Amino acid sequence: MPHRIKHIAHFDLDSFFVSVERLFNPDLSKSDDRGNMPPVVVGGSADKRGVVASASYEARAYGVRSAMPMKTALRLCPHLIIVKGRHGTYSEISSKILVRLHDFAPVIEQTSIDEGYMDLTGCEKLFNNDFYSTLKMLQNLVDKEFHLPISFGMGSTRIIAKIASGKAKPKGILIVEPGQEKSFLGNLEIDEIPGIGLKTAEKLKQRGFIEVSQLQELSEYTLTQILGKYGEALFKIIHAKSSNTLTPEYERKSISSEETFSEDLPPGTEFQNLFAPHIEEICHRLRKIGKKARTVHIKIRYKDFSTVTRSHSLRATNDDALVSKTVMSLFNNAYNFETEVRLIGVGLSNFVDSAESMGLFQTQSSKRETLLQTVDSIREKHGFDVIKVRGIKKKD
Repeated sequence: MPHRIKHIAHFDLDSFFVSVERLFNPDLSKSDDRGNMPPVVVGGSADKRGVVASASYEARAYGVRSAMPMKTALRLCPHLIIVKGRHGTYSEISSKILVRLHDFAPVIEQTSIDEGYMDLTGCEKLFNNDFYSTLKMLQNLVDKEFHLPISFGMGSTRIIAKIASGKAKPKGILIVEPGQEKSFLGNLEIDEIPGIGLKTAEKLKQRGFIEVSQLQELSEYTLTQILGKYGEALFKIIHAKSSNTLTPEYERKSISSEETFSEDLPPGTEFQNLFAPHIEEICHRLRKIGKKARTVHIKIRYKDFSTVTRSHSLRATNDDALVSKTVMSLFNNAYNFETEVRLIGVGLSNFVDSAESMGLFQTQSSKRETLLQTVDSIREKHGFDVIKVRGIKKKD
C-alpha cells in the first residue's frame, strides 16, 4: 500500500490581541502621513513586572517581542502605545473563528488561543488539489467575517506547517510541497527549528553547526551523542519524519486560564474579582463543547516564584457559580495571607458529556442549563462584561 501524503495546515492569527484591540479602537490603526500605523502592544504596565503579551508588526520593527519586559520595549520604542487588553473577548472571538474553520476541515487541533492545525488529508478532490486557493479562501473568510489577519502554512508534518506559517506572516500563505520538505528544512538556520532553545543552539554552534542542512548530514546516532535523547527527536524533525497526527478539540482533557500580574498583589487583595473572568471564560468554553467537569484546579504563584496547586472533585458541572465557589474555597485554604501573589490560575478537567451528568435533580438542572445557555447567547452577542452568573438559590 503506497504511503499517503499528509496535508497539515497551521493557522496563526497575526498579532491577535493587538488586532482585536484595533477593532475596538480605530485610533490604533490610524496611519500617519507616511501611511504607517502606530506601534502597539498589549500587556502590563511599564514596571518591573509588566511584560508584552502581543506586539504589532510596527512594534516588532523596533525589536519589541512577546514576553519582553515592558520597560525594555519602551526603551526600544519610546512612542509605543500600551493597551491593557480585555478578559474573555479574545477567547470569544477565537472560538467563533474555530467554528468557521471547522466548516472546511474534518480535523482541527487548537494549540493556543491564536493558532492551531488543520488536517486536510483526504480533501484533495473536494478542493480540486488546489490547497493554495483553499487557504486563500479561508484567509479572505476570516478577513471578511472577523476583520482579522491570519497566516497559513502547510506541509506534511506539524512542525513544517508551523515553520511555514511563521515565514508567511503577516497575512501570508506558504506551502511546502511534497518532496520539498528536506530542502525547505535544510535552508533554515538551526535556531529556526521549534524546540531548539538557546542552550541547544549554542551547543550546536560551538561544534560548527549553523544551518539545518549540516545537521541533516549527521546520523541519528551522532545527533544522540551530541544532544542526548532530544537528538532522536531532532533527527526525525529535520528529515520530515516527525508527528503529523492531530488531537481534535473535542478530545481535550482539560481547559485552563491563568494570569501573571504586572505588579505582585499584596495580602488583602480581592482575589474573587480577579478569578471571575477566568472562570467565566473556561466555563463558557466547556459549555461550547458540550462538556462538564468533575475536577476543579487552582494555581497560586508567589513573589518568590514558589507555586502552590490544589484540586477538588465535585459533581460534574460547567456552571460559573459552582466553579467559583469551589475555586474560592480552594484558594482560601491554600493562600498564604502574608505573601504577595504574582500569578493565579484556574482549570477544569475530568470531563463528561453534559447529557450524561443529568441525575435525580434533572428538572432543576435543566432550568439552570437553560439559563446558562441564555447567558452564553447574550455574551456572544454583547461580550462577557454585560452579564454575570449568580449562585444557585437554595430552597427554603
